[in-house]
Amino acid sequence: MNTKLLKQKILDLAIRGKLTQQLKSDGTTADLLTQISDERRKTRDERKGTRSKKSGVILSEAQSAKSKDLGQIIPLDKNEAPFEIPENWEWVCIDSIASLITDGEHLTPRRVESFEGYYLLSARNIQDNAIHLGDVDYVDDEEYNRIAKRCNPRKDDVLISCSGSIGRVAVVKDDNKYVMVRSAAMIRPVLVHSCYLMYVLQSNCLQSQIQNYSKQTAQANLFQAAIRALQIPLPPLAEQQRIVAKIEEAFAEIEAIEKNKELLKTHIKQTRQKILDLAIHGKLVPQNKSDEPASVLLERITRDNPHYEKLIDIPFEIPESWEWVKYAELVTNISVKNFQVKSSEIQPIGTFPVVSQGQSNIDGFVDDPKKVVHLRFPIVLFGDHTKIVKYIDFDFVVGADGTKVLEAKSAINPKYLYFMTLNIVEKIEDRGYGRHFALLSNSLCPLPPLAEQKRIVDRIEEIFASLDEISLHLV
Repeated sequence: MNTKLLKQKILDLAIRGKLTQQLKSDGTTADLLTQISDERRKTRDERKGTRSKKSGVILSEAQSAKSKDLGQIIPLDKNEAPFEIPENWEWVCIDSIASLITDGEHLTPRRVESFEGYYLLSARNIQDNAIHLGDVDYVDDEEYNRIAKRCNPRKDDVLISCSGSIGRVAVVKDDNKYVMVRSAAMIRPVLVHSCYLMYVLQSNCLQSQIQNYSKQTAQANLFQAAIRALQIPLPPLAEQQRIVAKIEEAFAEIEAIEKNKELLKTHIKQTRQKILDLAIHGKLVPQNKSDEPASVLLERITRDNPHYEKLIDIPFEIPESWEWVKYAELVTNISVKNFQVKSSEIQPIGTFPVVSQGQSNIDGFVDDPKKVVHLRFPIVLFGDHTKIVKYIDFDFVVGADGTKVLEAKSAINPKYLYFMTLNIVEKIEDRGYGRHFALLSNSLCPLPPLAEQKRIVDRIEEIFASLDEISLHLV
């Protein structure tokens, strides 16, 4: 279940009037717009009067009339709207339902080192549905008072990120004193539920408008004019409240699912590690007395090493037919000097695949056959920087510094080597740049008979396939 898509589907139904029932007792949005217009006019008059008293200026009769006459809000033509909405709803621009729309301070504020009572918000602090204060700046009294004249978000204001990750939206739900920088903007709605406005702005319909406006300049930014021009479907206030309640109820259920999904992902990861642990302890498949014992393998592996000494100090007990051996004895460490390519040589298409210690299996392609690692036995690629392990069973080119190419020796099943490497690397403490391979090389490894290695690999792949099937449904 894709919970992100499910949330968007709920928002889409909500803004189309299909999430809740329309009630005649709610009245119409046209009536609400009249009330909004009156409230905005009242707010504007109060603001003008305050400024006039402070400056000692007496407005003329014409100026006073002009300040009061904001005009009736004219809804947008429904025939030109993106989609159909209920009859008693209207399409409006955000500018017509807000008493204030502004972005943050354009000049660089003077920050202080520690909390002085005033938060300075930027786009990074505005996440969907919440203001995150884990990485926030601060300003002192003087800077707060200066910036607050332009932008002082207060409870129920709607904030939106305007640069970087553009279009994240949150509502101020506390009484903290905030100011902002240019990368964030605020909307102060009038007689419109702040959370309804937030959810509308998070919908695909509005996010599409936001992205279109933000791309009209060389460097993506969302400016005040674009925010004012955003078109939203607006229901009567009572229905806004029901919509918000319904969305929050549905989102709470989805978030519970997401939490369970993350918990299940953790369990799957732990299960994989447990399976690998059982495998190297000899407890995943039964031993077979007819198998050639691992002591014979060990002789073949170490015959070219006159300094090899049988290991005595062992980590744990293993089956009688197994042996302990150092990891370095099981692999041939192939020098990548002649096989490595620069990032500039890698193309999106080509003849020979390039692999490295990155997350992707194939990073691109090159056409130079001289760079190709030709296999005798399948190879384990180990990222000495990232601790990423890959099983490679095709000819390839090496594409990054710090990548170790480890070919399995003939006396060991390459897939068993791969799974054992995964198990060891998972437990290696992160030691930083280029230190992991030394720890891997010196690790002690349990070596089963060759036939049992094959049975272990088959069983691991069977279990992992089942876990992969579960993981596919946790996207």
